[in-house]
Amino acid sequence: AWLGFGLLLAVAAKAAAIAIGLHMGMLRASGTASPLLAALPMLLLSTFVPSIAEDILTRGFWYRASGIRWRRGVAFVAFATIAYVLNHVYRLAEGPMEWMRLACFGVAYAVALWRTGSLWAAVGLHWGWNLANALFGIAWPTVVVDATSATWISCAAHLSMALVVLVATMRT
Repeated sequence: AWLGFGLLLAVAAKAAAIAIGLHMGMLRASGTASPLLAALPMLLLSTFVPSIAEDILTRGFWYRASGIRWRRGVAFVAFATIAYVLNHVYRLAEGPMEWMRLACFGVAYAVALWRTGSLWAAVGLHWGWNLANALFGIAWPTVVVDATSATWISCAAHLSMALVVLVATMRT
């Protein structure tokens, strides 16, 4: 259930981010949409495998590791976020805005695992975002006009997803 929840939430968040970016002039429509049906099976697989592999490495392993007392709560979220950012070592040369974007992504995915206790929640968000990037790249192509603002929108989308997960997992 958490996988489906995360997947739908991330696809909706990506659609909202694109719509806001287009409306505010941060993105511009580019080209025409291409048919999705033929590409869908490969997109599902090619976005799922790296998403789950990275989630296992940067969150799941540390969450399940025995003997780690801080594997829950804010300390876990901070550690998993740092692991996620450092896992993108090939992108660190892009500078602080990229580090911040990666950190916001890492926070959302780590919060999903921490609050639900299920790696599937993190995989759902992560896979959903990656899948939405691929799907909307075909069905709703855009070009980034303002890279800084586009980064802020991606950060806001991920922090919003983290907030939705926090609210969805609150005990009454």
